[in-house]
Amino acid sequence: EYAARHPNVSFIHINPGAVNSNLTQNLPWYFKPLLSAASIFIRSISDCGEFMTSALLNPAYKAGGFWLNQTVDSISARRLYVDDEDARKNLVEHYTKEVAF
Repeated sequence: EYAARHPNVSFIHINPGAVNSNLTQNLPWYFKPLLSAASIFIRSISDCGEFMTSALLNPAYKAGGFWLNQTVDSISARRLYVDDEDARKNLVEHYTKEVAF
């Protein structure tokens, strides 16, 4: 919705996926074995940052609205349930009221 209202501005939403941040360090002891097993699927903060930065610097994302996954590939709009124009407009109106000064 914002991309339609402001066509010269870039709006990017990126799902970073699982990232090995300090959030995992404060989990209860019984989660530690699960994290060890899942560590092969968890990306380092540095790797995640490289992917996020590459999206910001990519000329293909210079203007418009984009939904990207953890490897900076486009996510299909059908998977995001964003085709409901009324719902998008209502969300923007709600957000605008909530953050108004």
